[in-house]
Amino acid sequence: MRRLVGKQVPAQAGDFRLLSRAAVEALRELPERSPVLRLVVPWLGFPSGEVTYQREERAAGRTKYPLSRMAGLAAESVTSFSAAPLRVATWLGLLGVTVCGVLVVVTVAAWLGGSTVTGWPSLYLAILFLGAVQLLCLGLLGEYVARIYTAVQGRPAYFVASDTAEPDAADADGPATGGAAELADSLR
Repeated sequence: MRRLVGKQVPAQAGDFRLLSRAAVEALRELPERSPVLRLVVPWLGFPSGEVTYQREERAAGRTKYPLSRMAGLAAESVTSFSAAPLRVATWLGLLGVTVCGVLVVVTVAAWLGGSTVTGWPSLYLAILFLGAVQLLCLGLLGEYVARIYTAVQGRPAYFVASDTAEPDAADADGPATGGAAELADSLR
């Protein structure tokens, strides 16, 4: 999963979190319709810590989170944070063009050897080449769609922890988002 959505995802991340007020406010400012908290919270970039523990076997009952919902969460995670599914078409198109190039060499060698059926190699290669070019074009179109999707998500490029030009503004408007050192101290 980390290869698809980014390395900032912690291993064995759960949905139970203790967040600072600054992190909660930054999370609330995001325009996400259905945020995947396992990915969004680390993406915010606030300092974090973890509490490790041994997971015990379930004492009684059954899970209320079946495999189908886990697969849905995985699909939502990948499509919300990655253009990897759209890049599959580009890579398949490049693979198809490469395979088509190799088969052109094989077909020409077979034609020179006189062991081809008339019309079959040219038809086969034409269909394979056109399919590969279509996949490649679809993949390139997918790259543009991914960039548009990223822009439409409206996620901010960065968060301002505090405004040093107006030190009293935080007191008048309520709690400031706090600095990184303050957040790190609160996690200790």
